[in-house]
Amino acid sequence: MRDEAEHEDDSRAVDLGARQCRDADGVTFEFREPTDGDAQAVADLSNALDAAFVDTPERASAADVLQWWRRKSEQRLVLDGGRLVGFAYLQHRGGRWDGDGYVHPREFGRGVGTAILDWIERRARELGSPETRVAIARADERGACLLRNRGFEPIRSFLRMAIELDAEPPAASWPEGFSVAPLSPGEEHALYQVLEDAFVDHWDHTERSYEEWLASHVIEHEVCFLVRANGTVAAGALCRRELLGMGWVDVLGTRREYRRLGLGEALLRHALRELYRRGARRVGLGVDSENPTGATRLYERVGMHVVSIADVYAKSL
Repeated sequence: MRDEAEHEDDSRAVDLGARQCRDADGVTFEFREPTDGDAQAVADLSNALDAAFVDTPERASAADVLQWWRRKSEQRLVLDGGRLVGFAYLQHRGGRWDGDGYVHPREFGRGVGTAILDWIERRARELGSPETRVAIARADERGACLLRNRGFEPIRSFLRMAIELDAEPPAASWPEGFSVAPLSPGEEHALYQVLEDAFVDHWDHTERSYEEWLASHVIEHEVCFLVRANGTVAAGALCRRELLGMGWVDVLGTRREYRRLGLGEALLRHALRELYRRGARRVGLGVDSENPTGATRLYERVGMHVVSIADVYAKSL
C-alpha cells in the first residue's frame, strides 16, 4: 500500500460490509468493483503515486492493470463523490490473501489509506486468510507509520532494478553443452515447471497449479526462453516486451542442480539482447533483497541498478 494518513484509533473502525464507509473526519468513501473501462484511471492513479516516491517512476498502462485483474483477486475503486481517490486490491497467494492499496497524492492525509486498510483486513478475514501482507514504497514514511500502528510488522524487502540499453548488448556466452531457444507453442508447461523448480527453495515460495500460474502471466513466446542440456530443461526466463513502460524480465530461474555454471547470467544477457532487438531501451525486474542465489549481484554484474525498494509488512488476522 502506498501512502497514507495519520493512524486512527481502532475504536473508529468502519463497517465495510456496505458499499460506503465513513472515516473519522466524516468523509464518506464509496467502495465499488471496477469495470474494464476503469483500468486507465487506475493506471493513472498508480503512476501518480509511484511518481511521488520514485525518481524514475514506472508507467503502468490500462493493459497492465487488466492483466493484474486477471489473477485470482478482488478489486475496489475508492470514490469520494464519484471522484477516484484510491484503489484497493486483494490477491490470493497460496492459503493467504495479500493486500495492496493506492492513494492519489492529492488525497494524502484525508484517511483514504485508513479506509483501504480497513477493507483489506476485513475482506481478508472474510475470505479465511490467516494473515495478510501489504507492500509499500520504502520512501513512504506515512504509510509505514500507519501499518505499524495497525499491528503490521516488516518482514521482507524487495528491489526494483533496471538497466538503460544505449546499444544492442553483445551475445551471451554459454557454458559448453548448453543452448537456448525461444519458447515454442506447446512448451508453456515446461517453462512453468522449470521456474517452479527454480524457486522451490526461495523464501515464502508457494506451489501454484499450472492454471493459476498461467493466469498470472502473459506468455510472449519470442521473449520467453528455455535453456537445455542434452534435451533436459535447465533454466528458463519469462519476459515481456513491455510492462510498466519498459521491457520486463518477469521471472528467470535455474534448477538447483545446474546452478553456479553461469547459466543465470548468460540467460539474462540473452534476454536483454532480445528485448533490445524488439524495441526495449530500458528493462526492469523485481528481486528479493535477500535472494539466496545471489541474484542481486548477478543483476548488478550485467549493469542493472536499484531504482526503488518496497517493504512488505504482515499482520496475523
